[in-house]
Amino acid sequence: MITKEQLKGNKKLSIFIDCPLQRKSESGNIDVFQIGVWKDEYIWDKLINRSDLDNTYAVIRNTIPFHSDWNWLMKVVDKIETIKYNEKYVVVNIALTGCYIYCKGNKSLSINLFSDSKIDAVWNACAEFVDWYNKNCNKS
Repeated sequence: MITKEQLKGNKKLSIFIDCPLQRKSESGNIDVFQIGVWKDEYIWDKLINRSDLDNTYAVIRNTIPFHSDWNWLMKVVDKIETIKYNEKYVVVNIALTGCYIYCKGNKSLSINLFSDSKIDAVWNACAEFVDWYNKNCNKS
């Protein structure tokens, strides 16, 4: 079962990578969670019913898999590594049960987390990075 912390963190990561989440409804239509465009962090149940979408990325909202699926989590890592801060790229180092996210020459970005498992460490570091990014880079 997914925890509230995982649900909140997964939603944060979804917003960060502009990922529209989808699920098949009982009627067979696909409900799209327009997470990437939501401004309110706690809005969760706004749906647009569409039947013309492919369900390749269909997931049920309570099982958004960033916390448990490397394929999903690496989409976040990939996006983090495309970000430049003060003309230098952000680096994500993953090893054993730890994750270190930093930007060379920038002391304000240094996230170094360890956990019981590698995926937990990376997931937590990515969630913490998104908080840092939203505070320091995403001024809208």
